[in-house]
Amino acid sequence: MLRGGVAILDEGNRMSEKSWASLAPLLDTRRYVESLVAGIKIKALPDFRLVATMNDDASTFDLPEYIHSRLQPQILIDFPEREEELAILRENLPFGDDELLEYVTDFLQLAHAPTSATPCATASTSRATP
Repeated sequence: MLRGGVAILDEGNRMSEKSWASLAPLLDTRRYVESLVAGIKIKALPDFRLVATMNDDASTFDLPEYIHSRLQPQILIDFPEREEELAILRENLPFGDDELLEYVTDFLQLAHAPTSATPCATASTSRATP
């Protein structure tokens, strides 16, 4: 923030509204964060960016509108199709047994299904079906 760059805030919608409120000045034209406890205000360089990931599930909070409008642009990324997911597993687990990788892929596809008890990770409506 002090030198520019990017900060990645993973699973931002698991944060409370109070936490987001403390970041609001950073996300608008004011471009700073303030610590009331320490009594300091830290200015961000103009080229500093904040990237926040969000999961779409029941255990997350809705973002306040004043935060939602400041997080632009928004890019929705859905789960991969079955063959893409299998290719990802094969690439990252080259030593993995094909039967095991197929089993894991089937499990993941079921977990991503919209009727599953496991929440999806995006707001997109297209889903792969096993």
